[in-house]
Amino acid sequence: MAAKQTGKPTKILVDSRLWGCAAFLLGSLLVWSILSPLDSTSVFDGAAIPQNLFWLLLAVLSSAAAVVSGIRYRFSTIEIAAAAGCLLWLILVSILAGRENNPRVAWNGFWQVVALGSCYFSARALIVGHRSRTAVVQILLVGCIAVSLHGLYQVFIEIPLERERYLANPDAVIAEIPGLDAPAGSASRRRFEDRLLHSFEPYGTYALANSLAVLLTAGLVLGLGQFFETFRRRELNLFQGHAISVLCLCFAMASMLLCWLLTRSRVAYLALLIGMAYWLLANAAILRNNWKWMRSIAVIGGVVISAGLAGLVWNDSLVLSEAPKSLAYRLEYWLATISMLKEHWLFGIGL
Repeated sequence: MAAKQTGKPTKILVDSRLWGCAAFLLGSLLVWSILSPLDSTSVFDGAAIPQNLFWLLLAVLSSAAAVVSGIRYRFSTIEIAAAAGCLLWLILVSILAGRENNPRVAWNGFWQVVALGSCYFSARALIVGHRSRTAVVQILLVGCIAVSLHGLYQVFIEIPLERERYLANPDAVIAEIPGLDAPAGSASRRRFEDRLLHSFEPYGTYALANSLAVLLTAGLVLGLGQFFETFRRRELNLFQGHAISVLCLCFAMASMLLCWLLTRSRVAYLALLIGMAYWLLANAAILRNNWKWMRSIAVIGGVVISAGLAGLVWNDSLVLSEAPKSLAYRLEYWLATISMLKEHWLFGIGL
């Protein structure tokens, strides 16, 4: 009896420490993923390996915590067979793609897919209560705010300075960029100059403005929901000692919205409308019972959408007029992809 009594606190201590380490690692990886996101080039050249290793470590920690705490996840035979089949298929894809291309590149893609699965299932195991969900939302919001401020810094300070420096000595700037072969008069030099001299979109920590716009779209949806909940539950008043909280929230939303608009991403515009429509449907019962909030949201939403459309038409009409061309280009990509899939429908052509 004495041994059992001394063993139980030890098990609880190990249990809590494992869950705590896993939760800390999840929060750190979320911050890392926002400040140093991975694109296809990062996966291709192996720069994604460190993050993938930590996602796998998170999966090991969360699995060990579940075992120690006695949590059992039950899976049916069909689910186990499907998971095993997908894993076997990924291994075969990596081996066969490695025979035609670089094997290391193929396995980089394999571990990227496995790491994404680890991210999903570990997050599902760790984000289970109100406090953990609140913490994750706060991390994502603060990350979006930080990246948006970085993007605004690029637009108003960094990019103009780089533009002036390039115009003063183009060859010196080109020579400072590793791996860029862009002699004067070449197509690569023209593409570089088009992006530097004629593009005003921020890209933050990403490689493309569209990627930044996707992150900020999620941040805006989360921020608007947080803004609504703050006022609905607490009934904050600017004259009742909550001015700092409200002003900070407004500043955060304004910085994300301005950077989001400067990305000029049509897909992001559509995504925000879809996200807000889903949010309104999910909160239909609350809004129906509170006409004050419904009127306020309708008025504010109408003003913001009208101002945004007016700004696009007045200052940046190409965003709308060039949309059909952009869609046509994407249709060409998709049709080419479908043709490749027809020829290599089972194992693909590699990363």
